[in-house]
Amino acid sequence: MTDGIYGKIQHPRYVEIQLGFIGYALITNFQGVYIMTIILILNLYLIVLLEEKELINRFGDVYAEYSKSVPRFIPK
Repeated sequence: MTDGIYGKIQHPRYVEIQLGFIGYALITNFQGVYIMTIILILNLYLIVLLEEKELINRFGDVYAEYSKSVPRFIPK
């Protein structure tokens, strides 16, 4: 899947979730929400690492080349 958004970043859904929580934290301006947002971002990063490991095991060199050419979260 190198067309569309997946040709720009590997995990657009996780980026959407992170941006949503960051926006919610900024709107509420509540310390607890900031802490939850940081925890969420760290957990999503760990999930991404595990998911990528599984995808490399499943698809091999094809996914490894894809992950080298397309950034995880921030487009080039």
